[in-house]
Amino acid sequence: MISVKVLDNANYGDVSTLIAGVEWVLKQPGDKRLVNMSLTRKALYPPADSLLDIAVTALIDADIPVIVAAGNSRSDARHYSPARVPEVITVGALDGKKIAATSNSGNMVDIYTQGENILSAAIGDTCGQVVKSGTSMAAARVAGRAVLMMANGIVPKSLATALQGEATRVETGNFTGETSRFVLDTGGAGDLNNPLCPDATKPLAAPEH
Repeated sequence: MISVKVLDNANYGDVSTLIAGVEWVLKQPGDKRLVNMSLTRKALYPPADSLLDIAVTALIDADIPVIVAAGNSRSDARHYSPARVPEVITVGALDGKKIAATSNSGNMVDIYTQGENILSAAIGDTCGQVVKSGTSMAAARVAGRAVLMMANGIVPKSLATALQGEATRVETGNFTGETSRFVLDTGGAGDLNNPLCPDATKPLAAPEH
């Protein structure tokens, strides 16, 4: 697993830096690759004109599946890039059985999973832990499941269908463009279970949104 830094310490980055990250991934060797993009941005241009959308589509064309956070703006994911790209797997966040208060939604969201109070790794300490919330956490959890599927022979073009096949379909009536949604059970809130850190620290911070 390789972390590609495209944001600064305040979690901001311009489109050219994001595209540079995509280009770096495209240049890496290997037949089995998967990209998790726990980031999204309000799109200022139509999809046909969005450079970030075009860059992410290049990953898809290279047979590299892309899992993207839907965004945390309580809005329709179709207004956000690259969450709105039809070929990516866009992930929304749940809080228990309902959509998390900040999660984007709509018919561009392919799947939902738990995204509230998720135990993750903290920076600055190899054994540090932190509790976070949001679609970024949900997307990372779906990416983990996707990696296991690919290891078991699921090809990239079938990945979205396979993930939805493991999910429960929930009828919604008509909620922000959704008549139904797929809910994937990705287990508990998280356990680092790091063999290098048998005495890993307790979570360092309150949930982040």
